[in-house]
Amino acid sequence: MSTVSEQDARARNSKTETHLLTPRPPVRAYAIAAAAAIAGAALIVAGTVAALEPVRIVGVVLLVLGAGLAIVALILVLRLSTTVIMDGAGIEVRRLGRRQRIPWSEVTSVKATRHHFIVVASSGGTEFVNPRDDEDRGVVAFMTAVRDRLDANRGYGS
Repeated sequence: MSTVSEQDARARNSKTETHLLTPRPPVRAYAIAAAAAIAGAALIVAGTVAALEPVRIVGVVLLVLGAGLAIVALILVLRLSTTVIMDGAGIEVRRLGRRQRIPWSEVTSVKATRHHFIVVASSGGTEFVNPRDDEDRGVVAFMTAVRDRLDANRGYGS
């Protein structure tokens, strides 16, 4: 005979849960990129008005460097973002267009290091970047959810 808390745990375990793990926005890089782009645009205008070709060239270089820095920062944010979907059957890790699904029955352990989450499974497992520190609420919620799902799969009481 199952208790109410076991039934609640089973019901919670059967629902799909999604965790989006993203790094903090690179505000410093965006600010530097914006300042470089604004300075570059100003130098382009000043060089054009004063008919000074070297000033205009420096402005173009600054504008291109600012835009390049913003693009690189955006790519790094997208590259470090990971979506983890958990349901009663297993865990699915999505990043950069790749998907890997691991059934809970194959998961032998889950580890969190300072920079990575490691899901060890009998089928090989997966590793992905931890974009935040270990005290971040999203990281704590994710690790708690993984623990609860593994406990429920193994039949441990919570």
